[in-house]
Amino acid sequence: MLVLLSCKNETTKKIKNLKKETKAATTILKNVNTTQEKIEALSKEEPLSNKALKEWLPETLNGMKRTGYKSGSVNFANAPSIRGTFKEGNKEFHIEVTDGAGVMAGVVLMAGTTYQMGMEEEDERKHIKKVTENGIEARQTYMKQQNNTRLNFLYENRFYVEVRANSMTPEETWDAVEKIKLNRLMTLTK
Repeated sequence: MLVLLSCKNETTKKIKNLKKETKAATTILKNVNTTQEKIEALSKEEPLSNKALKEWLPETLNGMKRTGYKSGSVNFANAPSIRGTFKEGNKEFHIEVTDGAGVMAGVVLMAGTTYQMGMEEEDERKHIKKVTENGIEARQTYMKQQNNTRLNFLYENRFYVEVRANSMTPEETWDAVEKIKLNRLMTLTK
């Protein structure tokens, strides 16, 4: 009798584990299908021009003046993009935006979604984690001793955004991201 109960418990555990594994595999497949659908839809969209991206980039941001920019193929070959640098005193804010529409849809979407994976790492030097700020899922890296913040995210499933902020806390960095008005990029696509 004891042997039968032991076998039953072992079988029940195996069934539960199999259900969990099946659910995880199903979730992965759904995400792959969803990503593939997004890639197909985005590849049919017309990307913004480098000129439009340059016009979107403000002259000032949170009291910092724009000290430089570079447009065109900043992150990914042949993808319209803009890089802007803003400085005031020891504070420095760099933003790179790449439009994932058109032929670069797959590359840009895959790069952006890798930063949405849930992970966290912390030691005495840095804190890396997935965060959600103002509806944006991002990987946030904070270098504690230098007070530097780095953000990577996909905005509106279209624009890959990378931010590097020197002498700025994560809160200050997210405030600057909010003030740069990424939502205006979406109005340019219409």
